Amino acid sequence: DDRRDAREFASLQSQFEQAVVSNNPRAIRASIEAFANAGRTEVTELQRDARRARWTGGDHRAEFAKLQRATALVAELDRAAQQVGGWRMNPNAITSARQAMNGFNRLALNEVRSARFGR
Repeated sequence: DDRRDAREFASLQSQFEQAVVSNNPRAIRASIEAFANAGRTEVTELQRDARRARWTGGDHRAEFAKLQRATALVAELDRAAQQVGGWRMNPNAITSARQAMNGFNRLALNEVRSARFGR
């Protein structure tokens, strides 16, 4: 469900922001990893949507573009998680993770809007 996904991404990003405010590298890394895992679930859903669009004659190019974007965002989150943790704080990784999370939130909100208006 697109609305559930949008709420989950917003909640996970809120947890990340709380970890950043608390200046806790382990919590930051855990929140990035949790978001990346949710992103991987979304990638799986987008893979199904892209295949379905191709089989049914839908706009598979648009679905494939969303899939590529989501895959790139997960990779960015994975890179950021590698650069934060233990006692390490990496401001660039935190910024990168935040940008990737914002990207996922935009994708999710666009999905909700297109479902509302009949795709």
